[in-house]
Amino acid sequence: LTLVGPGGIGKTRLALAVASHCVSAFQDGVCFVSLASIREAHLVLPAIAQTLDVREGANTTVAQSLQARLYDKQLLLLLDNFEQVLDAAPRVGELLMACAQLKVLVTSRAALQVRGEQEFPVPVLALPDRKQVASPKSLAQFATVDLFIQRAQAVNPAFRLTEANAAAVAEICQRLDGLPLAIELAAASSKILPAPVILARLAERFELLRSSARDAPDRQRTLHASIGWSYDLLAPEEQRLFRRLSVFRGSFNLDAAEALCTAATPCALPVLTGISSLVDKSLLKPHPEVETEPRFVMLETIREFGLKQLAETGEAAEMQQAYAAYFYKLVQQAERQLWGAEIAAWVQRLDMEIDNLRAALTYYMDSAQGAEQRLQLAGSLWRFWEIRGYSLEGRTWLTKALDQDPDDYPLSRWLTLHAAGNLASDHGDYAVARKYYDESLKLLQNLLPHLPDPADVRNARYGLANTWLNLGNIALLQSNCEEALAFSEEALAQHRQLNNKIGMALTINNLAIIALQQSNYIRAETLSRESLALYQELGDDRGVGWNLERLGTIARQRGDYPTAAKFYAASGECLEKLANQADMATLFLNLGELARQQDEPKKAETHYRKGLALAKAL
Repeated sequence: LTLVGPGGIGKTRLALAVASHCVSAFQDGVCFVSLASIREAHLVLPAIAQTLDVREGANTTVAQSLQARLYDKQLLLLLDNFEQVLDAAPRVGELLMACAQLKVLVTSRAALQVRGEQEFPVPVLALPDRKQVASPKSLAQFATVDLFIQRAQAVNPAFRLTEANAAAVAEICQRLDGLPLAIELAAASSKILPAPVILARLAERFELLRSSARDAPDRQRTLHASIGWSYDLLAPEEQRLFRRLSVFRGSFNLDAAEALCTAATPCALPVLTGISSLVDKSLLKPHPEVETEPRFVMLETIREFGLKQLAETGEAAEMQQAYAAYFYKLVQQAERQLWGAEIAAWVQRLDMEIDNLRAALTYYMDSAQGAEQRLQLAGSLWRFWEIRGYSLEGRTWLTKALDQDPDDYPLSRWLTLHAAGNLASDHGDYAVARKYYDESLKLLQNLLPHLPDPADVRNARYGLANTWLNLGNIALLQSNCEEALAFSEEALAQHRQLNNKIGMALTINNLAIIALQQSNYIRAETLSRESLALYQELGDDRGVGWNLERLGTIARQRGDYPTAAKFYAASGECLEKLANQADMATLFLNLGELARQQDEPKKAETHYRKGLALAKAL
């Protein structure tokens, strides 16, 4: 049985606990062999022999001597820190084959890959939930917090978990990913630092977390040394790959890894081969919750070590630029797809990359040469933010981009103004949204006569049509139907000239809403069906859902409840795919109205409560 995991996760501790628990089951006991100081595979069997006091005979090898001693022994052999001597794995396999009652328990950062091996990936210790406020007594029940307390009291007997420090201790355990070694080293600082101060200094944790115990192995003196132990065992090309992959936040897929590893000086090692090796050595792990594509994740403590190595080798600036450029390109690719048949897949893709997208935004926000990219990247993400309910975060990024670049790159600035207005509108900040739209209208009207490039002219006209559409949206939301109608008809005329079907679908959708508010059911139905057809052609489930819901409302207003129910059900099938809370809240409101009008108060209340809960969450 091989306990597999990264340095500091507690493999040795777990192995010793298992051995202690099982010792009575082995007539000949347990033998612990530390391989931490051994780097050469051929020294593994001599180390086992030395621990068991087995001597080589005059005409026998160490392997033969061990087999002779152990062939009838009921023994548990615990081999600790096997990762740097993996070439000795076949010798262990031969020993097992020769000794029927022998059992071997191994700790390693990589599996031995011998016949009959069972792997057990060692998980991090149980962590408290950041979202829940817990008492010191309840926090102490978590293994991570209990470990911190034990180690803190070992260096500071007066240490107690109190109301004053409990939250800080819990957060320390969270930030250290539940890694026992990291938690032990942090707790050792309790001799001179209170928990809140340790927490405040975690940004410099590699310098802070030192073990002063003289009998601790060198590799445990600091967290840096613990992870460095694995890093030093990598081949040079594996080290380069590891350093580059440390740039990613959260998780990443093979395509992103290959893009980074072919940037600048390409890695000689095939990326998939290298990643497989890093997974085997526990420096990476497969993402446990993603089945649609292979994705990988690096524990934060390990990633920070990789970033330090990247900086020390002088690769950091180049890799950060390549990293940001990859996700910039991905978002540009995704922008149009967020209106088509692949919308659900692209929302899911961007959701998986959310940590990387934030890091790319931060890079461009902080870059002196990133003005156009920060405007484009922030502006292109608005639809994703809006669908996923991340509007507040999106507004923060957009405001930051607009404040940094008031005059540069006017077309990119229009995109960001457009996005900021849309998300402000989502939050009901109609005055703020109108301000953004008015600025974008003025910008484009002044810019259009001076654009020599036909492509820029078309983009500006497209922007102008969308701005009229946005102004119509705001007027509609403020129940100014006359102004909404005028703006929307201007937008529709321009979108028809551009043959922009997305813009046409959106604008006709708005005109249908205006007609419904004016109780013009015939016109509302005609426009809804026209918009529905366009959205179906585009493959946009969200737009299809909007129009099906409106057709249900028209049927409900006419008293045709069975037809209304069918339209609402079909709408729900479309809207549920994207899990947009605002859309679903509106649908539950309409379902509640339908139930109420059919004299089903309990059913109506259920729908109302669901819609209200979603609305409150927004």
